[in-house]
Amino acid sequence: MKNFFLLNVHDIPQEGLHLTTQWDSTLVDEILEDKTQISTICSPLSLDSAFSLLGSKIHLDGLLRIELELNCARCLSSFRWPLETHFRYFFWPTSRQSLAEEKELGQDELEIVYFKGESIDLRPIVREQIYLTIPQYPHCTTDCQGLCPRCGANLNIDSCSCSALDGKTGSPFDVLEKIKKKQSKQDKDV
Repeated sequence: MKNFFLLNVHDIPQEGLHLTTQWDSTLVDEILEDKTQISTICSPLSLDSAFSLLGSKIHLDGLLRIELELNCARCLSSFRWPLETHFRYFFWPTSRQSLAEEKELGQDELEIVYFKGESIDLRPIVREQIYLTIPQYPHCTTDCQGLCPRCGANLNIDSCSCSALDGKTGSPFDVLEKIKKKQSKQDKDV
């Protein structure tokens, strides 16, 4: 099973190698190692990758597609989110100099991955691309109304009358507003 994710460097011909693979959701779940349940996987992962040799280095151009189920940061509803991302990496063989030397990476060097031995493991690449693409605060729609801060009603589905009851928004800053009004009234009286 582990060999399914490994690409032998010697299998890449001089003219390059194009691979199209599909991984089922259980394999993707193992790759993500998601202990926090950020998302649920709804479809197989499709990976379209082109490898080319640049001397002892390898260039990868890839396209990853998968559909995930995320929770909206505003209304907490779950929704399906199609993920499609293009990426590229340069794989350099590990040398003693690259391991011993510590330096600040430039913009061009952020796409460099060092590999050791005769094979490249695609799992960390796929994991990184999925986590980089998932929005930090996903929204089910751009005009999501969210939840009522007072009663918790999903304002996309139901309307509530909490703010109409007493003209308050239900904000924790309402108390500060009262104090401010009281203070300005006292200042006027003095």
